Amino acid sequence: MRTINTICLLSLLIGEIFGQPVGEQIKSLDWELGYQHEQTNGTTKWIAATVPGAVQLDIAKAENYPVWYSAENWKNFLWMEDTHFTYRSTFDKPVLKKGERIFFYSRGIDYSFDILLNGEAIFSQEGMFTPVRLDLTNKLLDQNTISISIHPIPKSKQSPVDRVQADHSVKPAVSYGWDWHPRLVPSGIWDETGLLVEPSGHFDESLVEYTLDENLKAAEVVCKAGGRNLDGLKYTWTLVDAGGNAVIQMEGICSGQSIDCRSKLDKVQLWWPHDQ
Repeated sequence: MRTINTICLLSLLIGEIFGQPVGEQIKSLDWELGYQHEQTNGTTKWIAATVPGAVQLDIAKAENYPVWYSAENWKNFLWMEDTHFTYRSTFDKPVLKKGERIFFYSRGIDYSFDILLNGEAIFSQEGMFTPVRLDLTNKLLDQNTISISIHPIPKSKQSPVDRVQADHSVKPAVSYGWDWHPRLVPSGIWDETGLLVEPSGHFDESLVEYTLDENLKAAEVVCKAGGRNLDGLKYTWTLVDAGGNAVIQMEGICSGQSIDCRSKLDKVQLWWPHDQ
């Protein structure tokens, strides 16, 4: 397959909006993990949680479990597969500038879960690879508690206790046990998670496409982006090569809630796998 090696990065920038440059800086939260186990006599036990991480790692640390991959130690973790876990964190309502919005954002929660804000269910999802992005702006109190209830791991109840049980999810089958891999099916908040403050005008999505000419010497590059409160705002988009040098740079004014930029790239470097 022929690909364009020169086109490697797209940068979309909006000029200052209400004095706040566009950018995504996630504010981390302090989390604790709650669970019930036979050793807790049916009461919820709360321990410090590491995010990103996994409930198995936090519990192993809190309860001094031996390493799961040695001997038959993996059996100590089996009870966690059928247990509900709860992450929770408290935070004060932040002071927002004009037009700013505050979001709860997570790049990955494993696997099926519900999210509650101050005891109210606001979101549910199944799947560990889909990011979560929830606007909390109009729901916040002076002090807030956000909770994430993690459901038991997905598995075929009637199947043998082995990798066949992975057929009910997209989780790696190897974690359900293999001849060379002890069973340990992780769950929990496994990627960057926290609060995200955004200005009123913001790009939410973008798409870059190109079309080569018949001689494979030039290309038309198309950049599309959409978001909210963009009308009338100035934008700049830049295409750089592998060395970080600007190949194309265009500026304009957003019309409506999207942009559609097109430009000609006269010199295209083609990369073939057999060239390496």
